[in-house]
Amino acid sequence: MATGIPAGGITPKRAYLQLLVTVSVWGGTFTVAKQAVADVDPLALGAGRYVVGLMVLLIFVRAQGGLTRPGRRELVLCGVMALAGIVGFNLLTFAGLELALAGDAALIMPTMPAAVTIPLAVVFFGEHFGRWQVVGMLLLIAGEVLVFREAVFGQELDGERLAGIGLFFGAAALWGVYTIAARALSGRLDGVVATTWAVILGLPLLLLVGGVQLGEAVARGPNGGFLLALAYMGGLQVVVGLVWWFQGVEGVGAARAALLNSLVPVVALVVTGVVLGEAVSLERAAGAALVVAGVATAASLGSASRKRG
Repeated sequence: MATGIPAGGITPKRAYLQLLVTVSVWGGTFTVAKQAVADVDPLALGAGRYVVGLMVLLIFVRAQGGLTRPGRRELVLCGVMALAGIVGFNLLTFAGLELALAGDAALIMPTMPAAVTIPLAVVFFGEHFGRWQVVGMLLLIAGEVLVFREAVFGQELDGERLAGIGLFFGAAALWGVYTIAARALSGRLDGVVATTWAVILGLPLLLLVGGVQLGEAVARGPNGGFLLALAYMGGLQVVVGLVWWFQGVEGVGAARAALLNSLVPVVALVVTGVVLGEAVSLERAAGAALVVAGVATAASLGSASRKRG
């Protein structure tokens, strides 16, 4: 089946571009979801976006010649992607938001997957992670702390919030597993096909949890914010985000892709400032700059040092 992807995967330049677009789409999700969940149960939004996403994915698959059945090993890896990144990640995130702060999620979940992804990528796939990647990671962690210091560290830390934070760490770990499974499928399945199978396998479980809420939201009639959220999160976050994340991991490796994921809060900060008019303090702006500097250091200097080595 023709996929338009070179045998060795997409080029690093294109991969970085697609990953940057992906994190930009994911960063805008916070603003879209914030406006939608005021009237709709979050579980309805979580299930509905994958219903829309699957419909769009099947259109792309049909245009490529139809959905082929992967081999046993590839199907198992798609199942891992489904359980970890689609079902587990979403359920732990929603459960965590019931107990902890949104700021806790925004600090932990874009940054902590790297703690799972990088060691596994180095051990199982021989990916390079040298001193410049370490420097970059330290810079971006410092930046994330500055961005969320007031929202996270200025609040009381009780047992309920600690439980929610634990769920966020679990969700972050599962996203790391999703990324590693995608890396293991590199060169074996096209990104559209792999993502479609992951959604097919994961969606029934999501509907078991959020299907009733989704049905109630649809039965109440059209809601502008909810429909916009489904279109954005289903069409862009699921389709463009997951497919291009898969291809980006294929192009630059799981470790570097995990570091770029840390840009999501920076994008969210810009979007909420522009769309919702939320003020951005000097401290947060400085933190965002550190995150960008950290990612740039890990990506550019790290690649250069590897070439010289």
